[in-house]
Amino acid sequence: MLFSYSKINTYEGCKFKYYSFYILKKNKEKRKGNIHTWLGNAVHEVLENGYYETNGKHKLLSKDYLLYILEKNKFYDKLNTEYKELAKNIIINYQKKHKTQRLEGLITEKTAKLPLASYATLMGNIDKIYTVKDTVYVIDYKTSKDTKYIKQPKENLQLKIYDLIAKSLYPDKEIKVMLDFIRIDQQMTYSFTEKEREENREEIINKIDEIINFEIQVKKNLTLPTKTETFLCNYCPLCKGETNLTGI
Repeated sequence: MLFSYSKINTYEGCKFKYYSFYILKKNKEKRKGNIHTWLGNAVHEVLENGYYETNGKHKLLSKDYLLYILEKNKFYDKLNTEYKELAKNIIINYQKKHKTQRLEGLITEKTAKLPLASYATLMGNIDKIYTVKDTVYVIDYKTSKDTKYIKQPKENLQLKIYDLIAKSLYPDKEIKVMLDFIRIDQQMTYSFTEKEREENREEIINKIDEIINFEIQVKKNLTLPTKTETFLCNYCPLCKGETNLTGI
């Protein structure tokens, strides 16, 4: 079975949402996105395709080329005027900050899998990987405007997953994982120790076991457990108390 950060995070945020998305596979219209996800997708695609190779290293394209790529993007077309300007400013500021970088071993939008157990495989879609001497940097771009809802790097599930995957790809390198909030130019960076890495592996396997047991029980009993989380999402009115799923 494949497990990604998004899948595990959805389960931890709202079990009913997980059930709807990953078991019933309903509410696909809600998964098509909104203006915030369109902004993120537009910017991500520009940075995925915004480098060129010269003398064995990679460099960002010029501001004009990056904006050209942005304006041809299907997600950019979905944005209103305010968010189109925001997307342009994010790209302009990013290019200004990083235009002198020459990156070795650059990989963008890397999809990788890591078997954790005989029944579970982790999958990650990593935005950017590059190497500086004996260190591999693993970057995930964020276009949100603040960091107050983001866990610190040492406790961040996404970075734990990306670190495990990156270490399997580069076993002889030091791994530095980073959340790069490119909209506000803030970075969260961390290097896990081997002890922390093993603890993270065990933690993620335990989370996966919990999800699998949840799926088995829900399919068997057609009920969801009582909602106990204090953070409410759009799905929570459906899963307060004992919710019968037979009519869904």
